[in-house]
Amino acid sequence: MAKPKITCVIPARNEESVIGKCLGSLKAQSLKVTLILVNDGSTDNTRKIAEAYTDVVIDLPTHKESRIGTPWIPKILNIGFSEARKTDPDYLMVSGADSYYPSKYVEKLVQRMKKHGDVVASGTFKGERTEFPGVRGSGRIFDAEWFETIGFRYPENYGFEHYPVYRALMEGRSVGVYGDINYILLRPTIMNSRKAFTWGKGMKALGYNPVYVAGRCILYGLKSPKIGVSMFSGYLTKVEKYGDISTFVSAYQARLMFTRVKSLIF
Repeated sequence: MAKPKITCVIPARNEESVIGKCLGSLKAQSLKVTLILVNDGSTDNTRKIAEAYTDVVIDLPTHKESRIGTPWIPKILNIGFSEARKTDPDYLMVSGADSYYPSKYVEKLVQRMKKHGDVVASGTFKGERTEFPGVRGSGRIFDAEWFETIGFRYPENYGFEHYPVYRALMEGRSVGVYGDINYILLRPTIMNSRKAFTWGKGMKALGYNPVYVAGRCILYGLKSPKIGVSMFSGYLTKVEKYGDISTFVSAYQARLMFTRVKSLIF
């Protein structure tokens, strides 16, 4: 049986401290992975390091401002996806520049996807607690044939990473989050007010259930009132909603909350 064709898109901006380890781990996978790096105007040695590992490097213009968490990120990824499409992959992977993967990460995840019929799935980073349907943004793999049905691209809006997950669920397709298939983050994930604000905007765009949003903001607010307020402020802003999935997302979350409350009671 022919081995599946896998292509991975990695966006990077000034990542010289971690990009070599990330790309090296992808290059060393037990299944061959074609690597496409989108260099978002780096001013350090990111590009030079990437050249030693990648099949393609796409250079974007230099810019001073940080665009983390904004719709600029899916635009960068879509540029990489357009190039990945030319490789005619069976599976499309997305990775952050700060992720390090064991040599069989891709092979194990693809096997699991085949077993369960997942159209999008991820492992989890070591030490992380995650709940379904929280497919990770970095380390996720799409079934390329299914991804083609939604345009082989991310929507250029807030909440873009969650959109294909809910779209798949709405269509009755399987998605997977596998806690036993781990990878490592090369730097800690940090929540700050800016990130919380963009998360709030993403929840608004996706049509998150207001009760769910309130509960999430309260939980974060218990740890940091500033974070909780920033997240809720983002949710209250005017954001373009995803018309095709927003009603489904709200109802889906209502069912999840009911199930969890019921399990606590009984």
